[in-house]
Order: sequence, then C-alpha cells, then structure tokens
Amino acid sequence: MARASADSVLSGMDQRLVAALQWDGRLTAERAAHVLGLSPATVRRRLQALGADGTVRVVISPVARPRNGGSAGALFLRIWVLWGKLDTIVAALAAREDIPFIDVTTSGDEIFAVARTEPGSRDPLIFRQLPSTHAVTSLETATILHVFRLTSEWRHQVLTAAERAALSPAGPARPPKRPLPRARTESTPMPWNRPSSTRSPPTRA
Repeated sequence: MARASADSVLSGMDQRLVAALQWDGRLTAERAAHVLGLSPATVRRRLQALGADGTVRVVISPVARPRNGGSAGALFLRIWVLWGKLDTIVAALAAREDIPFIDVTTSGDEIFAVARTEPGSRDPLIFRQLPSTHAVTSLETATILHVFRLTSEWRHQVLTAAERAALSPAGPARPPKRPLPRARTESTPMPWNRPSSTRSPPTRA
C-alpha cells in the first residue's frame, strides 16, 4: 500500500510538465524542454510514461456557457447505485464524451456528475439509459443556470511567470499603429484657405 501511494504522487518535474500542458495542450517536447530547462529526450520519455498509464490525457473539452442568457447547456446529476456497482457505473459514465466531470462519495453508492446537453431536450442518458439501468436505484437532475468557473481553467501553480508567458499561445498579430497626422498650426494654411496662384499661365507664341 505504501508503494502504491508513493507511485501515485507526481514528481516535481512531472508536475511542471503537466502545468505546461495546461497552458498549451499542443506543446511539443522540444518547446517544453526549452522553456523548462530540460532535455528533449527526458521530456518525451516522461510525457510518454504519463500518457501510457493514464495519468495525463490531453482532450478538447467543449465549454458549457449560458446561451442567450438562458441555461448553461449542462445538467448536474445525482445518481444512487446498488452497493458494489459504483465502479461499473462510474467507468461507463467516464467513457462518455458528454460527461466532463464525475465525483463519488465515501458511502460507496452515490455519484455526482455533470452532463452536457441541449437546453430543453430530452437527453437519452437522463430519460432512458440511466433509468433503465438495474444498478441505478435513484436519479436526480438539476439544470446548471450559471457557470462561474470551469475546471479546465484551473492551473497548477508550479511555473514561474516567465515560463507561463513563454508557454501561453501567441494571440493574433496586431496591425502596426499608423502615425498620427501632424497637427496643423496657424502658420500652416489649410488647403481651402491657401491663396490662389498669381502666376499667369504660359502663352503660345
């Protein structure tokens, strides 16, 4: 048990690599090595190991934000299951793309989850699949009206400010600022106030 607990703790270097991926999920091993002061071979080896055992997964998670001032397009689920069936239901929910968050209680028979859904729709998971599952004894749902903070916006604070700035994806380039026109003074006549030329036009011989 002691060894399993020790192996489950990320080293300082692994934590920095995970934090770097939080800032840029498309980060290459070469760029991570340059910013964090590591060798590319070490970064590739550690990222491969973290991904192989499931410790780290880089995914694209759609954001549930309120649409037109309405609901956030997500439901909060509270699911009660038969004793001994918790792991089975949790694994099935975790495999779904529309379940970005799952939590369990120490009682061993209760699951909290968030499901992405279209506002006003009869989601098959809520109205058919979960109620028809024999291992599910009860189900409660609540509409999420407002999202204050997303877990995807959380950052592990182990990087320096300079490292975070170097890892942040560059935004679109701004066009160069045009110099402002020089202000005209009283000695500079406006085009419509300039005196007309008094020179006579050339005459033909």
